[in-house]
Amino acid sequence: MRLGYGGEEIDRYERALAHVFIDGPDGEIWAQQYMVAQGSARVYSFPDNRKCLDLLFAAEGRARLAGLGIWADPYYSTRAADRPADLLDRQGHYELVEGRVLLADQSGGRVYLNFGRFWKEDFTAVIEASALRLLQQTALIHQP
Repeated sequence: MRLGYGGEEIDRYERALAHVFIDGPDGEIWAQQYMVAQGSARVYSFPDNRKCLDLLFAAEGRARLAGLGIWADPYYSTRAADRPADLLDRQGHYELVEGRVLLADQSGGRVYLNFGRFWKEDFTAVIEASALRLLQQTALIHQP
């Protein structure tokens, strides 16, 4: 077994922030990717450690589409943005919401992604200024 680090090595609780690699019969196994691919975990990252996210998100997407592990549990179901009433009782919970963005607007350092025509009634995702900076640093969004 070996540990790999991509940023901070210890968190504020003195836990190791490492990727775990285990020797398997067919070579080295990346434990995090294996767990995500089996549906035993979901992707979670830290701002300074995003180098492998594309591989983890791809594994999560395949597991989600196949309904493996946690993705078979209705708690983790993808919710439809065009049915905001179904989301009201899920406030404060982890949710995957899917839909078409009809309007994107920036105001006061935040970006609002509106999934319906009536922002007061429809589902809207808000990206805070700190998250926007992170997205700009990782080149996930274009800054004009």
